[in-house]
Amino acid sequence: MNLLFAHVGRDYGVIDDRRAAAAVSVSGLTIRRHHDDGIALLLQTGAAGPSSRPPRPLPCRPGPDGSVSLFDGALYNAAELAAMLDHPAGTEADTLAAAALARQGEAAPAAWVGDFAVIRWDPARRELIAAIDQMGGRPLFYCCRPDGILLASRIDTLLAHPAVPQGLDPDILGLTLVAAAHRRPNRTVHTDIDMLPPGHGLTWSDGRLRLWRYWQPDHTRRIRFRRDDDYVEAARHLLEQAVACRLPAGDEPLLCHLTAGLDSTAVATTAARLRGPAPLHTVTVRPQPMVALPEVPGLIQDEWDGARLVPPLYPNMVPHHVVAPEPTGPDEDPGGRFHRRDWPMSWLFSDGLYHPTPDLARDLGARVVLTGEGGNLSLSWDGRLAMADQLRRLHFGALASNLAGRARQGKSPLREFLGWALLPALPPELRLAVKRLRGRPELWRERSALAPALGERLAEGRLTGHAPRCTASRDADMRIELIEKNTFLKLAHSGHMWADPADRRHPLTDVRLVDFCLGLPPGQYLDRGRDRWLARRVLAGRLPQAVLDERRTGLENADWFHRMTIRRDWMMAEIARCEASPLAREVLDLPKIRRLIEAWPADATEASRLETMLPLLHAVGRGLRVGQFICRAEGGNG
Repeated sequence: MNLLFAHVGRDYGVIDDRRAAAAVSVSGLTIRRHHDDGIALLLQTGAAGPSSRPPRPLPCRPGPDGSVSLFDGALYNAAELAAMLDHPAGTEADTLAAAALARQGEAAPAAWVGDFAVIRWDPARRELIAAIDQMGGRPLFYCCRPDGILLASRIDTLLAHPAVPQGLDPDILGLTLVAAAHRRPNRTVHTDIDMLPPGHGLTWSDGRLRLWRYWQPDHTRRIRFRRDDDYVEAARHLLEQAVACRLPAGDEPLLCHLTAGLDSTAVATTAARLRGPAPLHTVTVRPQPMVALPEVPGLIQDEWDGARLVPPLYPNMVPHHVVAPEPTGPDEDPGGRFHRRDWPMSWLFSDGLYHPTPDLARDLGARVVLTGEGGNLSLSWDGRLAMADQLRRLHFGALASNLAGRARQGKSPLREFLGWALLPALPPELRLAVKRLRGRPELWRERSALAPALGERLAEGRLTGHAPRCTASRDADMRIELIEKNTFLKLAHSGHMWADPADRRHPLTDVRLVDFCLGLPPGQYLDRGRDRWLARRVLAGRLPQAVLDERRTGLENADWFHRMTIRRDWMMAEIARCEASPLAREVLDLPKIRRLIEAWPADATEASRLETMLPLLHAVGRGLRVGQFICRAEGGNG
C-alpha cells in the first residue's frame, strides 16, 4: 500500500526530511516528496513498520503539464482504460489515473474499477483534486484549515501534524455505539478530521472546498432477460471477472478466506478454477477447541464443519484452519493489536478473530488475500424483504407463494409474515409504536450503551432508527442502507490495513457486480421462499450440496463469551477508568455497562440467548471499546 499526504497552506514546511517518519506514522521503502509555493505532497511506498531513520525523500515526477499526482491501490480495468486513453497495454495504474484526471477532470473516476485513492495538484490552476473508489477500498481523510487543507491516507498521519486540532466528536462516538455513524458519511470521530465517502471526490481551489459524488447505488436501473438461466450466466461471468482481475500474477502464492457460507466459498471456488493447477491456500478461523459452545438454532458455531467439505472438490485447494489467540494484556498496550488512535474498535475481542490470517499470509509469502466480504450486498442478497414490497403492492399471490416456501423449510409462516412482510412494510413511526405497545424500547436503548440524554438527542434527528425511506421499495432501501453502511465501516476501520502484510481484496464488492445485482428483479433472490436464490444457482455444481443448501448463519467469534469471561476483571477496571472521564460519561451509559458485567451469565448457554447476548456484545463490548478510545485520546489510558 502507498500512503498519500498532501498539504496546501502556509505551514507546509513541517514535512521535511527529519519529520517525514513522524508525519506519515509508518516507515517505508521509498518516500517521494514534492513542494513548491504553499503545497507539499508526499508519497510513501513500502511496508509499514517502525523506523528511526526514514529514507531520504526523492522528488515526485510531474506530468507533462506540470501537475503532480499521488496514487494508491489498483485499477482492475486497466486494460480498458489504457485503450480509452491511447496508452500501451501494461501501463501502470498511477500513470493511467494521472492521464485520465488531466484529460477528464472530475469525470474520470466514474470509469474506474478498483480499490484506489488519488490526489492531483495542478500548479497552473492552483487546484487540488482527490477521489476514492466506490466501495471503500482505499481511504482519504482531510482537515480544512483557514489557510488550506491537509489530506492523508491515515487519520494517524493527520493527528501527527501540528496544524490539526485534537478533539473527539461526542455525536459520532454515540452513533458508533449504535452502528449508525454512516448516517453522517463524511464525518469521523475526530472533530476536525473528515473523510471522503465512497464514490466521492473533492476539489480545493482558492480557499474553497467542494465535494462531488460520481457514483451511488442506482435503484432505478432495470436489467431484464428473457430466460431465467440468462441471469445465472451473466452473474457467473461477472463473478469470474471480479475474481480474475484481483488474482496475483502467475503462480504467486494466494490465500483466500473459506467459511461454511456462500460468499467466501463463491470466491474461493472461482479462484481455484481460474488458477488451476497453481495452488490456492484457504484459511478458516475456528473457535478455541477446549471451549464448550452451546447449540444455537440457526447459527453455525464452528464453520470448519462445512468449510472442510469444499477442498476435496478442488485438487489445487490447500486448506488451513487456525484458532485465534487468546487476548492478553499487551494487546491493549500502546502498539498492541487493540490499541487504536484512529477509530474505536467495533467489538471487544473479535478483531483477534482475523489475527491468524496475516500471520499465515506472511508464512506463505502471499501478498494478496481474497475475502468473501460484501457478498450479501451483491450476489448472495437474501431477498426476504421483497415480501414487504409484495404486501404493500397487494401482490398476495407472490407473497403466499413465498410464505408457503418458507413453511416447507420449517419456518413459521406467521413469524415470517410479521418479521419480513408486515412490520417492514409499516412506516418507521408506526413500527416504533408497535414496539412500544409490545413493551419493548427502541433498539438503541435495548442493546447499546448509548447515554440516554445523547441517545434521545440523536434519535430526534432520526439518526438511530431504521433505514430511511429513499425509494418505493423496502427491499431497495435496505440494500442501499447496507451498501452505504458497509463501505463506510471499511473506511472508518481502514487503519488495520497498515499492519497487514497482504493486500485484502474483495471480489464480491466489484462495482460492476454490485450495479448488476442491484438491477435484477426481486424474484431472482427470493423464489417460492428460497432465499439467496441467485447465489445458490450460480454456485450449483461448484459446491457440495450440503454447503449449497445451508440455511444457518455462520457465527464469527463463536467463543466470544469465553473470551469476555476470562477478562471480566479487566473490564471492570476499564469501567473505573471511563468513569473518571467527563466525555465518556457524556457518551456512555456507564451504570448500564457496570450492571451487565456484575450480572454476568452463569454459562455460555445462558449467554447465548438473544436477549442476553446482544446487550453483552453491543453495550458491554462496543461500549468498552468506545470508552477506552476516549480515555486514550485524553491521555488517561496508555
